[in-house]
Amino acid sequence: MVCLKRNSETNSWTLYWIFKQIFMMFLVVTLMIFRTVNTQLVQSTLPPPVNGDIRLSDGMNSLEGRVEVFYDGLWGTICDDDWGIQDADVVCRQLGYNMAAR
Repeated sequence: MVCLKRNSETNSWTLYWIFKQIFMMFLVVTLMIFRTVNTQLVQSTLPPPVNGDIRLSDGMNSLEGRVEVFYDGLWGTICDDDWGIQDADVVCRQLGYNMAAR
């Protein structure tokens, strides 16, 4: 809660700025809570990985990242020697995307 002292210097712009800051803080906290709850729900509803599952890891978003394969209870990276666009297309299709970015 914010209290303002009434005087000639207090104007509508000051109130607007204070309410805007409070609203922005509310949005940030709400989004943080939603992201935490949503992540927990997604993690709890996904089936456990099985040998041969693939994923993209450490990307800026869900469309990019390092290709990892699940094997023997662990996620591991793959060797990128002789890796081409056709290989990337296969991985993207396995993940449900149309094709790799060119």
